Order: sequence, then C-alpha cells, then structure tokens
Amino acid sequence: MIAQDWTHPDDHEFTVSTRKDLLDLAAINDALDSDLVYWSTRLPEEVLRKMLDNSLSLGLYHTGPNGVRQQIGLARVVTDEVSFAYLTDFYCLKPFQGKGLGSWIMKILDDTFVTWPHLRRLMFITDPVHGKPFYEKHLHKCHELDLVSKGYCMMEKLYDGAPKIFR
Repeated sequence: MIAQDWTHPDDHEFTVSTRKDLLDLAAINDALDSDLVYWSTRLPEEVLRKMLDNSLSLGLYHTGPNGVRQQIGLARVVTDEVSFAYLTDFYCLKPFQGKGLGSWIMKILDDTFVTWPHLRRLMFITDPVHGKPFYEKHLHKCHELDLVSKGYCMMEKLYDGAPKIFR
C-alpha cells in the first residue's frame, strides 16, 4: 500500500499515517507492554520492526502546540492486501481516549478496505463488553462469527509468543 496521511477533520492536532518511518518503536513497545494492550508483550526492537514492516500499520499521532509529534496509538493489520485482513494491536493511549480517535481510525480502515474489490473479510478478536459494541457501531455489517451452525469452526494453536492470558 502506498503511504498515506490523514489529518483529523475537526482537530488538526491529530494525524494518522501509514508511513513506516514515523512509527515510534519505543512508544509502541511501551504500549504493547502495558495493561492497555493486555494481549501483547514488549518485543525486541528488531522483531518489532519486522512485525510492523510486514503489516499495514496505521500510526496515530498528536502534534502539540510546541510542534512535537507524539505517537498515541496504532492499528496494525496483517494482510495480503487482496483478500484477507486481520486487525490487531489497535489502541489509543488513555489520555487521548474519548475524543473519537478510535472511531476515526475505523472509518479510515473501512474506507480503505471497501476499495479492495477482492477483500473477503476483516477479522479481529475483541472483548464482548466494550469492543463488540464499538466495532458493530463503526464497522457496518460487522457481526460475531457463528461458524458452528454453518458447519465450520475457527481454530488456533498457541506458541511461545502467546501471552500468558491466553495459555
């Protein structure tokens, strides 16, 4: 995907970018190692860089009055950019929550994905209490998978990199 930048339509202090050179590895690692991103853990910098380079990574940034840009969020999509996309590592730092920034990123993603004519599905895992209503609101026609009634099931195998919460 060609690098793109978006400026928030109502508050020009906030931007989203797919530019890899803007990603702040230290800030991302701090988030991955926090309770905010409970499903992940800190990674060695070279491993984190490889992970981000092999994904569609949307960095969320705040530029303060002093002109300093701070990474305040991320939405990472594992994709072949044709038929499949998996959203993971989506977060916005707590001081910036409640400003509609997560909703804005979902709109950017949805607007991007509808231009991929062969995209079959966007998949993600979320919690049923807070995440499910958020995604149902912002990703129209989003629904919980009911594969069993259709004769299918989704499976996983956990490896050493899986956080303890899932083991």
